[in-house]
Amino acid sequence: MRIVFISSCFLLLSAVNASGDIVYCFSAPGDNVIGLGSSINRVWAIDEGTLQIYELDYNGNILNQFPVIGTATPTGLAWGDSVLYYADGGTAILHAMSHDGFYLGSYDFSDSGISSIRGLGYNNNIEPYLPEALLITDDVADAAYAAYPPLVFDQMELIADLSEAPDIFYDAALSLGYGSIWIACGDLYDNVQAFNLGGFNWGWHFYDINNVVGIADFLEMPTDEFLWLSDPDTDLISLVYYGLGVEEESGSFSYFRLEAVPNPFSSTVTVSVPGLTYGSPNLHIYDLTGRMVVELEPVLGGGDTAYSWNGRSTSGAELPDGIYSARLSSGDISSAVMLLKL
Repeated sequence: MRIVFISSCFLLLSAVNASGDIVYCFSAPGDNVIGLGSSINRVWAIDEGTLQIYELDYNGNILNQFPVIGTATPTGLAWGDSVLYYADGGTAILHAMSHDGFYLGSYDFSDSGISSIRGLGYNNNIEPYLPEALLITDDVADAAYAAYPPLVFDQMELIADLSEAPDIFYDAALSLGYGSIWIACGDLYDNVQAFNLGGFNWGWHFYDINNVVGIADFLEMPTDEFLWLSDPDTDLISLVYYGLGVEEESGSFSYFRLEAVPNPFSSTVTVSVPGLTYGSPNLHIYDLTGRMVVELEPVLGGGDTAYSWNGRSTSGAELPDGIYSARLSSGDISSAVMLLKL
């Protein structure tokens, strides 16, 4: 069987229930965003009420919009290689559209065993996470499939059992770093849940987000500790951090978590690591291109490890406003927190 999406191993070994944090959020366009996709510096949203697809920047500004073609009941959304994919709800029909709104055609996957496409995600061929593939989840068959471009999709395979998924679930996303499939679970307590090839692994509760319907990975950080979520009850789209470190060799999780205050920040932010007091490593700050802009030593003293950053590079130059990632590694465990500089 061809191994799909994952670089080396599937990490999610045991069931866990945990919570996550909202990094920031903005108002959703339209009336009822039911699917999300992402590309570099962009969030894509498909709206069931207005039957529009919206291209948004990270402030929620609408950069482009165009009508949904081929269905009045769209479901799911994924962006891959400049192509947007969405499905005809309750069917095996997939639609493809260019990033500027040109309709490319539809594909019927009923001969491949799919009966009801519910969620879509995409592995955007980020090294070393190969191969490039479209993730399709089926809420009737309770299964996840991989379809391989080009658009003819001449290869399709079953990759995961979703029999432990809730009866009703929504859009899907793919975690490159952890080798898991994420699904949006509406207004359940575990409103986001994760699966690998072996089945259900853990449920996630994001506070202040009641009804998770759209979900997408955050391509700027391919370790995928961050996700985009939409809540049609509040008409908000949120960037969230799910905050677990991973022991890469053993595949187990550790509550090795970074906290940033204030966040967003304008002049100085303090990043602390509760419970980490001895042998603390340096903290690395990266911009959205993946370039390390500064390395910080821990602040000495009692209590938890802490780091202070003034928004400047190693050379002392003031860095532009925007999103940065603070990453800390200790042995085989690493974790990160998103920082928003205003």
